[in-house]
Amino acid sequence: MWGVGCGPESWLRSAGVQPSGVDVSPECVAEYRRRGGEAVVGCATAPPFADGAFDSVWSFGLLHHLPDDAARRAVAEMQRVTRAGGCTVIFDAVLPRAAWRRPVAALIRRLDRGRWMRTESALTALLAPLGEWECERLTYSLTGLEGLLDTFRKPCQ
Repeated sequence: MWGVGCGPESWLRSAGVQPSGVDVSPECVAEYRRRGGEAVVGCATAPPFADGAFDSVWSFGLLHHLPDDAARRAVAEMQRVTRAGGCTVIFDAVLPRAAWRRPVAALIRRLDRGRWMRTESALTALLAPLGEWECERLTYSLTGLEGLLDTFRKPCQ
């Protein structure tokens, strides 16, 4: 299992799973390793892994930090390193459907460090050319933050 853009601590590790991590930040990778994880410094758009290296590839909150072209390349690379029959799972933040109904969530999203916060339709349009994705919109905090959970199952060959 591979966690893309793992940062210093993966959400997967907190759930008891031990993914290999990759992050562009040497400091984040060092902290991830210090906490007992296996990680390498690398870029999501050119990961240092062979085709089909992982049963599953997971990404939490990475795509809204990447412009569209880089996000598409990163997702294509996630799919490349997922083995046949495996899955690629992406969870990323999306803008609220109605900002006036979720003003705190809308403000948090506007203040996010990610420069490419997308609407649900913009995120699904980004993924569409890369295969058939199962998408589920989730509200996951008391502030009304919303995200899109996208799963791609790689066909067996």
